[in-house]
Amino acid sequence: MRPRELISRVTTIFWVIPATGSVLAGAGAITAVWLDRAYGGKFGLLYGGGPDSARAILSTVASSVLTFAALTFTITIVALQLASSQFSPRVLNSLLRDRWTQSALAVFVGTFVFALLILREVRAGDDGFVPGLGVSLTLVLGLASIGTLVGFIHHMAQSLRVVTIIDRINGETRQALDAWYDDDEAEPGPDGRVVSGGSQIVTAPGDGVLTWFDRDALVKRAVQEDLSVQILIPAGTWVVEGQPLLEVHGAVGEVEDLQSSFGLARERETSRDPAYGFRQLVDIAERALSPGVNDPTTAVQCLDRMHSLMHWIAGRDLAVGDTVVEGTVRLRVPVPTWGDYLGLCCDEIRHWGADSVRIHRRLEVLLKDLLDVVEGERAEQVRRQLVHLERRREGDVAFEWSATSSAGDPAERPNRVSAGSH
Repeated sequence: MRPRELISRVTTIFWVIPATGSVLAGAGAITAVWLDRAYGGKFGLLYGGGPDSARAILSTVASSVLTFAALTFTITIVALQLASSQFSPRVLNSLLRDRWTQSALAVFVGTFVFALLILREVRAGDDGFVPGLGVSLTLVLGLASIGTLVGFIHHMAQSLRVVTIIDRINGETRQALDAWYDDDEAEPGPDGRVVSGGSQIVTAPGDGVLTWFDRDALVKRAVQEDLSVQILIPAGTWVVEGQPLLEVHGAVGEVEDLQSSFGLARERETSRDPAYGFRQLVDIAERALSPGVNDPTTAVQCLDRMHSLMHWIAGRDLAVGDTVVEGTVRLRVPVPTWGDYLGLCCDEIRHWGADSVRIHRRLEVLLKDLLDVVEGERAEQVRRQLVHLERRREGDVAFEWSATSSAGDPAERPNRVSAGSH
């Protein structure tokens, strides 16, 4: 795993930022005590009292911020439960990565650690010592903790609004699409030849979801050894140990070590799998359309975001799966097509929103707008979606199943690759 990938994964772990805050607070407390001792304890900025009042202040701040931390944790757990039950379990990962929650816990836990370390340095009697700077900074941190708590409560109240959740998913999906496709007007990439000769199959090293691969390392290896590497399954697909993962053309030596350039996880990640962002929005819309919830407005809001995403990629070249170096395909990656994205946006919501006039009306607006900005095969696929919408209104379910079975989320289509087929 590359350092950038490692840093990205570490920073998404919930406890990393609070733990970092604790370490920094401990270092700050040690530095403050050293300065106090160096200047004879006369470094106080906001405090000039004796040891008894210093102990009282430090103890009060420490106990208060520990209560703040417990309250923050409780609110976070309740928020996760509400989000999971009302929207989709897939949104929990986004909430757990929320920097506000992690930073708030870092402030509270850091203040607690700072106050405890300063408290142990307070001495009474003839050799008494009161770290004035440390107590002053504890007061400042205590006030900052109160402000952080108020800000955190406001932030969580806003975070549980459905529009905030779907906007966060929309933003993550847009970033993932930016990583796949250029912001400028895309031009078709160069065609290349696949290295001739024999081929070898590299199998998956374990079970899990294909979440990332090191494109640079794979291309570098392919150039050095004159190979063409083809990834056989799309990102986000669940793979089983021993299932074909790569096909390496032109290989004459050992290539099993290419497994180290891939990462398997327990669930999909939007950063390397833009279709998963669409999937989350579709999940929220489907739950909103269920009879138990009956909230078509939320489904319409999800369609609004997918409309924007589809409009953004309408003018882009989506065939970015081939990395061609000097006329030779060095890496071939399966990527979602226009039809995949379109089917993912429309098919399931059209099915579950069959009885909702608003859903049909919003889908029609989405499709007709896309029809104005695309042409050729893409326009034909949009027209087919309009036909599906009209047939669904007529209740022709059998037609819909047969017409939409080949589109949608690439990671959820039947995998026809098997070891025996090579």
